[in-house]
Amino acid sequence: MIFHSYTLVSVSWLLVAAATAAYATFLARGRESLGRLGTLLAACALSAITLGLVLRALESGHWPLSNGYEFSLALLWSVLAAYLILERTMHSRATGAFGMGMALLVGSYPLFLVPAWAREARPLLPALRTVWMQLHVATGALAYGAFAVACGLSVLYLARDLKTWALASLPTPAAIDEFNYRALTLGYPWMSLVLITGAIWAQLAWGRYWSWDIKETWTLATWLVYTIVLHLRAVRGWRGKPIAALTILGFALVLFTFLGTGWLARRVGLSSLHLY
Repeated sequence: MIFHSYTLVSVSWLLVAAATAAYATFLARGRESLGRLGTLLAACALSAITLGLVLRALESGHWPLSNGYEFSLALLWSVLAAYLILERTMHSRATGAFGMGMALLVGSYPLFLVPAWAREARPLLPALRTVWMQLHVATGALAYGAFAVACGLSVLYLARDLKTWALASLPTPAAIDEFNYRALTLGYPWMSLVLITGAIWAQLAWGRYWSWDIKETWTLATWLVYTIVLHLRAVRGWRGKPIAALTILGFALVLFTFLGTGWLARRVGLSSLHLY
């Protein structure tokens, strides 16, 4: 194929970097035209990674959700989509530098850290040839994307109080907290579906709903952390710094579940059905 999907991944990363810079300058100077530019660049990045995923599907002959590289592309798509949806819902671009900053970090993984051999398209294993695998991985990408945005907003909330910021468009703590809450509630239903679709897939593929596989266990732990965060906010009325800190902890678990469980399983000699 003349035009490779990796090219579009590179283009999307460059657009995300440009969007991050535009949003950061808007945050510093308050010029609305810079904020609109950031939104335009983020939308272009979303279009580029969408085309990249479509091209990857054509290259591999299946939905691009079968390994860590493909999941990271879907995760980048999800971060961009989640942020743009929330920006439109909240009618504010003031958090864009931190939302796009998370997209930039996520997009750097498949572009710079995944080796060339791991990016090669391969046929699906028999256990992966089911719609439940696609639903399981897709819902995971959607959940993690929203949680990545929430993490970026939580970093902004905590960093806001470190010193007096001379920024023209710095949002209020209440606005950041509300934006964070919207991101959490966007991701939580998808995270719940990760467990449900994964259990159904496991039953169909291996004859059991749950096996306490290392990735299953850490996925459950991640879901519990976000459940606690939303419970404390809704029932106990927690706001601000405690919620921001727990949100960052939740995303740390997301990253460990995605990247760390495979390393840990190999390190200590654990068997796992989720090793890429």
